Formats: sequence, structure tokens, C-alpha cells
Amino acid sequence: MNIYISEVHLIGRRGPAQAAFTTKELRELIAIENCSVYVDPKDLELNENSLKELSQERARKRQFELISKCTNLSTDSRKKIILHFLKSPLKFNSINDKLSSITLQENKLIGEVGKQQAIPIQDLAPIDLNCSIVFRSVGYKSKGIEDIPFNNTKGIVINNLGKVYPGLYVSGWLKRGPNGIIGTNKFDSQETIEQLFQDLETNQISNFSTFDNQSKNKIFNLLIERNVKPISFIDWLKIDAFEKNIGNNSNPQRPRVKITSKEQMIKIATS
Repeated sequence: MNIYISEVHLIGRRGPAQAAFTTKELRELIAIENCSVYVDPKDLELNENSLKELSQERARKRQFELISKCTNLSTDSRKKIILHFLKSPLKFNSINDKLSSITLQENKLIGEVGKQQAIPIQDLAPIDLNCSIVFRSVGYKSKGIEDIPFNNTKGIVINNLGKVYPGLYVSGWLKRGPNGIIGTNKFDSQETIEQLFQDLETNQISNFSTFDNQSKNKIFNLLIERNVKPISFIDWLKIDAFEKNIGNNSNPQRPRVKITSKEQMIKIATS
């Protein structure tokens, strides 16, 4: 069955100054071929604290400048992506047991700079937006680990360029928060590894021994003792080849088709 999607609506509870996407993600969105990205100019009206937030973060200011260029909806584009800010879903509506629309409540922001929260505007009538499918994104927040310095507000381990303290390092969302794309993690991890090597070169890491085959075997033996089946790089190559083979035989052909079941991945890796 072929499904053609011509219009996508992205709904955000807060305003454009609080949007979590990166400048790179926004640029890539705007650059999609035969697609027009649009935002209602009313959604770009900022309160005083949002203006202060933009003035304090250069990246957010660049993002807002990009969004502000998307106030003209092209009639020539076959596809449309419409960004909505300061709106929250109230309910999903159906006709004959099929999703037909979503009811949205308009919001306003309250709170101090950097900590603004969205609350509903009670005296405004809800808005019904026609749709046939909905994807829910509720966000992500890491949890702290005992005795590890943690910022509960941001949901990150307190670190400097990935270094928590000599011998302990962090990368990914636990380091910077839930933002960025897959490529962001590459540069993120490189930054962390640079801190690790710097500590090695300056002898800040104590009781550090070279990781050799004996150390590797100790780890594998410990996993086996705990009834954990380790997946080696050789095992992973089987999964890699399996996914590529499915993609190669797909119509249309794709680079790979990801296996999302953990049980199936283990079965392939251990076959």
C-alpha cells in the first residue's frame, strides 16, 4: 500500500525561542526538495523573557532568524511542513473509529528567563486541526546516578567538555541533553575522548592499565557469569550484513532495513 503524505504539522507547547531543534536540523528541514516550511507570523511574537533568552544564546537567535524567514507559504510546493508554537493537544477526534482531527489549546508563557512554562489561555476557543495520523513526542530526560554530580534541571551529568573528573567521562544526551542529530554524537564523543587522552598524557588517571586481550577476556567471563550473552564485533557484522541484504532486496531498494527487535538481533548474531 502506497501512502502519500503532503502536509505535516509540528506542534510545540512553548514558543520558537524555546524550540529544542538545532540550527542544522532546521536548515535541513527548510532545504527539503519540493517542500514549503511555514510558520504563522503570530507564533513568532515573543514576550519580554523570550527576547532575553534569545539575546543570551547565539544559537537560538540564529534559529529564530531562520524560522522568521518561513512566514510565506509557497503554493507551488507539493509538500508542506507547518510549524505551530504555543499550542497543546487537548483531545483526539475520530469518525468511524478513525482519527479525523486533533483539538489544540493555545498557550502563553509564564516564569523567569530560561525557566518559562506553557499554560493554557482559558478564554480562547480550542482549535481543531484535521489529520489522519499522529506521532507523539514527549521529550527525554536522563536520570542521575548515585555519587555522580548531576544537574536535575537540565538532566545531564555535570561535566566540562565531557570530563566529569579524571577517570570519569560522559558523552551523548547524558552529557549535553536531548538534542542534535546522529552526526552530533560523533563530534560530541570526539570532544570527550580528547579529554580522556589529555588526562592520560598528564598522568591524571590513576590505576590505569593498558587494555589487552587478558582484560578483554575478564570482561567477557564476567558477563557470562552473570548470564549476559555478549555480542562481539564479529557478531554485529552478521546483523549488519542481514540488514543490508534486506535493504538490497527491497522495492524500492534501500541501503539497509533496520532490525528493531532485540530478540531477532540476538538470534541473527548468534546464528
